[in-house]
Amino acid sequence: MSSFRRDIRFLLSRRDFLRFAILLAILVAGSLLELLALSAVPLFISLLLTQGDIPDGIAGKALEYIFSFLSITTPTQRLLVAGGGLLALNFLRTAWDILGMALQYRILSNRRIELSGRLLHDYLMAPAEFL
Repeated sequence: MSSFRRDIRFLLSRRDFLRFAILLAILVAGSLLELLALSAVPLFISLLLTQGDIPDGIAGKALEYIFSFLSITTPTQRLLVAGGGLLALNFLRTAWDILGMALQYRILSNRRIELSGRLLHDYLMAPAEFL
């Protein structure tokens, strides 16, 4: 195990570990957005089935607070705002995933280019003992 750690520390710098920590934070935030977007679907469906009436429970209280904050009173307005919020949440989640994948690709491709350059340099600087 210690030889594996030594090899990893040889290949990766502290800056690389920081980049990988940022990638990990982006992935965790993306999974939380995914959880929020998926949990909003049943709440929207319950609003549809009750024709705009606010369901009971903690989610219902949160919806009631949001609707009172936005001064929305009619069931049609509630359904439109809830549908728009669901679409906006899914759009935000998708944009976050695309941004995270682009950043992940950029970091990993830069690491691949740097490591292959180091490998080529070490190969070319090695003594030619086979002659």
